[in-house]
Amino acid sequence: MLNQVKELVGNYWTPTNTGASNPLPIFNNPFNSGEWSTRTIYSTDFIRLKELSLSYALPKKVTDVLRLSSLRLSLTANNLLYLYAATKDKELEVPINGFRALDVPSLRTISFGLNVGF
Repeated sequence: MLNQVKELVGNYWTPTNTGASNPLPIFNNPFNSGEWSTRTIYSTDFIRLKELSLSYALPKKVTDVLRLSSLRLSLTANNLLYLYAATKDKELEVPINGFRALDVPSLRTISFGLNVGF
């Protein structure tokens, strides 16, 4: 966080610092050069493992030993990971209009299941 603040405070555009990443703040600027800018546009190209579902039914001889007619184990996971992300540390799924007010990541959920037949 401190590095981000240093980046914002000390890296303004000036005639001698034309490679700066932030516009020069101007008090009462009528053009609002610090408001909306293409410098805040990020690529949302990504490949995400959105959902994974695994299930395993124990063999009949195992269920016979346990005196069960069936036994199935399952695991379902959502939003596991990004396989590729063009922009790091951002939630890349945006609404259809492309605008987002908050950068809240999608929830990662992992569910386990056990289905027992007697």
